[in-house]
Amino acid sequence: SYICGTHRMLHCISKIRLLRRFTEDSQAISIKVSPISKLVSLFKDQDNLPLILDVRDPNEVLSGKGGPPNAIPGSLNVPLNHEGIGQRERKTTLNEFLSKIKEKGVKLPSNKNNVIITHCGKGGRGGKAASLLQMAGYNNVYNGGGPSIIATAMKSVSDE
Repeated sequence: SYICGTHRMLHCISKIRLLRRFTEDSQAISIKVSPISKLVSLFKDQDNLPLILDVRDPNEVLSGKGGPPNAIPGSLNVPLNHEGIGQRERKTTLNEFLSKIKEKGVKLPSNKNNVIITHCGKGGRGGKAASLLQMAGYNNVYNGGGPSIIATAMKSVSDE
């Protein structure tokens, strides 16, 4: 009947709104720092080098938090924190992070199977950023920990 159809439609709309709110507001579960051996294997494929996102605040990059080095050559800095406020006080949502990536002019791979490595100083925010990217549909996202871990993996590949 018409009432049942209307009720069903309202029920569907409620579910869509709930799902949209969950997707936008849900908190990313942090992904653990990948072992150096895994990172080394990701850098060995010279034809498909990973996109590296440095999610530290700009002052942390300048001061070299998690280094040496201060920054990984070729990495792109997209701070995860919102206006320098730590994740404990204000968690960044998926939509906010994707907006920041776009604002910084970073082009995420169109192929959702391409490798992305995130990092901060030690791996906390890098893990949250990796989780957010997985929520966005990227399948090969890894937490590189900090710049010193990624630099060690890259050096291992260049030394071979």
